[in-house]
Amino acid sequence: MSIRVKAAGHLRQRMPGKQAELSVEPAQAGTVADLLAILGLQESQVWIVRVNGANVQPDHPLAEGDFVELFPLVGGG
Repeated sequence: MSIRVKAAGHLRQRMPGKQAELSVEPAQAGTVADLLAILGLQESQVWIVRVNGANVQPDHPLAEGDFVELFPLVGGG
């Protein structure tokens, strides 16, 4: 089993292969911060991280079967 990752907004363009959704092996990503590094994203690029529907911080541990959603800061007027 793996960790499913889905990116919203312009973060999709920064994901490997510009995929909106992909899977990562849990052994590679111990925490959200590890996951962001694997994906080539900086913490400052990601405004909200949700794991299984709950907002979490970068030090949140990840486990097999988790669903991670990444949201960028959105601005406008």
